[in-house]
Amino acid sequence: DGVGSYVRLSTHQLFNLLEGSEAVLVHLAVAEVEACSWMDEHLEAAAKMNPAVRFVRFDAGEGVPAYLDFVRRTPTLLLLQGGVLVASADEIFGAREPSRFIPRAASWLAARLEALGDTQDGASGSEVEDEITSYCGRKGCRAYPHEHVAWGNRPAA
Repeated sequence: DGVGSYVRLSTHQLFNLLEGSEAVLVHLAVAEVEACSWMDEHLEAAAKMNPAVRFVRFDAGEGVPAYLDFVRRTPTLLLLQGGVLVASADEIFGAREPSRFIPRAASWLAARLEALGDTQDGASGSEVEDEITSYCGRKGCRAYPHEHVAWGNRPAA
């Protein structure tokens, strides 16, 4: 069933999975981007340690499906819970060497999965969002690009 493993999905399989109620981490990968292979290795290991989250890879080399029209850049990671976007990260893929990429990816993933676990254990969404560093730097804002932040223009931390 894919839980505890990292699987590749077709467009139809991805759509069906995103409609479910479980937590899903989607790697929208581009084969030509070397960091995607680094992310694949990292997510394969993370999937085994986080059985409550389904880890999937979707080849976005030909573009993203229409139902993911909010995605502006690939490659990226999407974390969804019950079909709702919880967090996204395309800035991770800006690192050009593994020594910089792996710590950034691990840190992002650990923070999001910890917050997701808190939500599943009963913490309210606002408590969890306060714990996650927001995309724009404002306390309580979302951890992905949103209305008052231009796409790809993340403020300096």
